[in-house]
Amino acid sequence: MSNFKISVVDAEGLSCSPYVEPTNAFISFQGSNYANFENTFSFYLLPDSTVETDPATALISTYFDVTTKQAKPALYTALTTAGITFVSQFNYAYSFTHTQAMRSSGAVVMPVLNSFKNDYEYENGIATITMTDFSMTARGSVYAIAREVATVAADPQDEFELVDTPVRVYRTPSHTQINSCLDWNGESADACAKAVIANNDNVQLLLKNLKANTVYVVYYTVANEYPIEPVFSDTIDSFTIRVLSAGRLFVNYLFILLCLLFCLFI
Repeated sequence: MSNFKISVVDAEGLSCSPYVEPTNAFISFQGSNYANFENTFSFYLLPDSTVETDPATALISTYFDVTTKQAKPALYTALTTAGITFVSQFNYAYSFTHTQAMRSSGAVVMPVLNSFKNDYEYENGIATITMTDFSMTARGSVYAIAREVATVAADPQDEFELVDTPVRVYRTPSHTQINSCLDWNGESADACAKAVIANNDNVQLLLKNLKANTVYVVYYTVANEYPIEPVFSDTIDSFTIRVLSAGRLFVNYLFILLCLLFCLFI
């Protein structure tokens, strides 16, 4: 293997190579990374770009049947020898070029995010915005940032009502800013994360360490599956979410209950 210069990269960008010290050379994203590899995961074999034909590419025909794309017994033997017992099946999927990946053409297509759910959790004084149940048309990633845009407080005129007080004017950031965990002004986002979606596996994207009683705007965009560098879609979407503390939620629910009781007995 000493003459082989192929690198192995997973969908998150984690990488290693048998000819150099293993590194995470392709991870530039500074936010949190989320993925679900319980059912399936993808590895990408990256030949050495400095040679015309990397001999390491012969590994494909050595370990996979090019017709059926199923793994040969030699691969499972190698796994057993290495003590890897949790993999039940290997398949060779497809090949693509760097140009195809950058253009989202050929085997690599730009996914469309059809739907997802958003909510928040509050515990021990810390809030987390959650994005779950992603439905995408192809493999890819979702990148998101959260930024505080208003504070929430009781209405001075009515303690059971809430008032949002804006703290900044917001606008859509660029793809580069989202990938760099920055807002539209080039300032650090309050939270930043990325979720790798494959086969619509259940993945949670968490925007952590946020304040309660605050309104956040969340900007998000999708990228294709190319793990070497993000190739984004043209679209950047957003949603706003009001994050309340447990105490504030209790007051609101109590108010609703009192209103219902009042309506029942008048």
